[in-house]
Amino acid sequence: MDLSWDKQIQVINKHVMDWRWRSFVNKIDAAQLRASVVEYLYPRMEVGLLHADITQKMCDAWMSTIIYTICSRGAMSGSHNINRKAFSLLSGIPDLWMRTQISRATDLLINLNSAHGDHGRSTRSRLFNLTKTADAPSVINFLRTTQLKARKFFRMIPTLQFLQHLDIQLATTPVSNEMPLNLVAELQTTFGRMGATQSSAIVYTDGSTSVRPTKPNSGCSIVVTDNEHRSIWAGGMVVRTDGNNFVAELAAAAIAVKACPPLFPLKLCIDSKAAIGALTRGPVSERKRVRAAGRAWLNFCRDDFARKAHHIQLQHVASHSGLETPEQRGNHQADEYAKIFRNFGDQKGPVLYFTHSEESFVFVQKDKCIQGDVRSYLKSAVEQKMIEIWKTDAPRQAEFFGAHPTQIKKQARLVWHKAIEKGDGRAWLYFIFGICQWLPTQYRINRHRISSSASSSRSSSRSHLDQRVSDEKGIESKGLEASICFLCQSGEIENLQHLWVCPAMAKEQHDLQDKVDLILRDSFPFGKYQLESRQSRTRRAWLKQTKELPVGTLPNSTVLALTRDFWKSNKHKEFISIRSFPIAISRVINQRNRSSLSICPIFLSILIEEFGLRVEGCTDVMHHSTLFEWWCSNNPLDREFGSLGTFTECHLAGKNIFAFPDPRDSRVVTNNIISRSRVLIASSCPSRVLLLIPKEFKHDFLVIARLQNAPVFGEIHCGCDLVLALAANKESMFRDPVN
Repeated sequence: MDLSWDKQIQVINKHVMDWRWRSFVNKIDAAQLRASVVEYLYPRMEVGLLHADITQKMCDAWMSTIIYTICSRGAMSGSHNINRKAFSLLSGIPDLWMRTQISRATDLLINLNSAHGDHGRSTRSRLFNLTKTADAPSVINFLRTTQLKARKFFRMIPTLQFLQHLDIQLATTPVSNEMPLNLVAELQTTFGRMGATQSSAIVYTDGSTSVRPTKPNSGCSIVVTDNEHRSIWAGGMVVRTDGNNFVAELAAAAIAVKACPPLFPLKLCIDSKAAIGALTRGPVSERKRVRAAGRAWLNFCRDDFARKAHHIQLQHVASHSGLETPEQRGNHQADEYAKIFRNFGDQKGPVLYFTHSEESFVFVQKDKCIQGDVRSYLKSAVEQKMIEIWKTDAPRQAEFFGAHPTQIKKQARLVWHKAIEKGDGRAWLYFIFGICQWLPTQYRINRHRISSSASSSRSSSRSHLDQRVSDEKGIESKGLEASICFLCQSGEIENLQHLWVCPAMAKEQHDLQDKVDLILRDSFPFGKYQLESRQSRTRRAWLKQTKELPVGTLPNSTVLALTRDFWKSNKHKEFISIRSFPIAISRVINQRNRSSLSICPIFLSILIEEFGLRVEGCTDVMHHSTLFEWWCSNNPLDREFGSLGTFTECHLAGKNIFAFPDPRDSRVVTNNIISRSRVLIASSCPSRVLLLIPKEFKHDFLVIARLQNAPVFGEIHCGCDLVLALAANKESMFRDPVN
């Protein structure tokens, strides 16, 4: 007999490759591909994955192909090094190897507990052969004390290893709790006395579980009344549920059904529709029996309910809906008893499981017997394991998820649904990569170029200009120029932290803030009450203190602008002294600042918009324009208010600068500005300088306009003709072309 699985593996591989080819040929949207994987590709691979000799290496390769295809269709780079577990969790695409082992583990437990087919007997025989034992306790002892090694044609071994990896063990039925049998005996006696008086019974059952899922015990109660709704008997017990209230509800109902005598009319009132549905389901297959939640209690009463269904009436009673009707009062009484037993169970250790009718083999995790659906529980355990692997292998990518796991999982599903509606799979991928902090920013793409080696041999015979150019390129030799932000041209490293505060995305940032504020105002108590920000409170205190200083010659608008500049320069500090601003402004007003010509704001706004300017090169703290994000000043005291430094000395490569040297200064100052502009455009970073200088100065830049008696200073005339000259390198024109 040929036991080779090569053909089946080839078929599975062909399914994946055909899906990939059709995705590219038909140009399927990335969000739609996620649905095709879950609803089309995985079901076609299911049988082969379940039975063929598939290894983890094969599944990881197919998973990488699926992720790469989805990311390629969404034009998102970085799919080769994003964490696979992270992508699976956020996209809702099950990990192929984990999904395979979940299916195999579920089938293993079902087959071990099957008594009506050769599949059950053969599975138990293979397990006994693997462990070289002849009974179930010896098998369990062998699995707990022996490290399993892979064998050829032994598909069971990888599954058992997978369960050990999840800290889940195969076990036999634990010792049973006898309290439910005692309650059955008491109820049978009570029902017998009522039957002797020709009275029927109305029974109310309820379960109560702590809101904390770590509590192992719950409470269940049973209240018996007669036809006149008079209380006959009430009781309950502590039941082991491990936080599953369905088991507590089912336990009380199962005891009542089991205790009901033959032909005794019984009306069973339950406030759990799930428990009613489980009881009335009738005979089920072995697979459904083993996978059923609360199977020990269902097996305990299933045959009895089938025989007594004609005289047992089930009725649903809405819980916590009032006390007007007898049914509501009976349910309320049962609820109070259940809470009493729950509180009693919280004060004691874990009670024994009820395993009187449990299956022969069960799964146990950390001394906790899995009472619910095995497949659902394994999915939950696998999800926690994938999160653990994600945090270990890629801690940087797991930072956001570790802080807000529940919110991110809900938002991921919502984003996918919206992407399907809009047909925009790129937005869905952008969300996933954004959560992982793995967006294709300049820093992430080019960080491999950053090196500490500086390779250039300097010659002592170089000119001053060549030496300055060499110094600029010496900084660039580290590769930082490949990582700067091209959106704002600020020279900052473009990483995910920068994107949150990037000036080029100011509109999007304000829109996001407005939407968040709207949600807070409409959805939270006292959300409409606005709290004063730290910035507003601090600047208001500064303004109050400046009234005591000799700054009467300064307009209020100038003082307000100074408080804004000082705050922007010092807001990163945890503590800002209230006296720091008055001290700083006193130093500034005592220094001699130039009486600069103020350029018309409308003219400046046109230049900023057309040329993408970000830095004002020649100004001071009293005269810089608020239209620019950064500014340079020759006065070292201006650094306290946000000055970058002097135009001729600070690092400005990679920025768009407006330079207007005062025409009344010496010619040396203007010549230095022109020389510095040549150095900047010699950089390989996208740099440009727009100069407004007198026309008599020589330069080799592109003249944009000649201004003769133009009112660029408002009503003040300069007294000389100016030219607007553009100095830009090809990298700048490529990144940000001028219209």
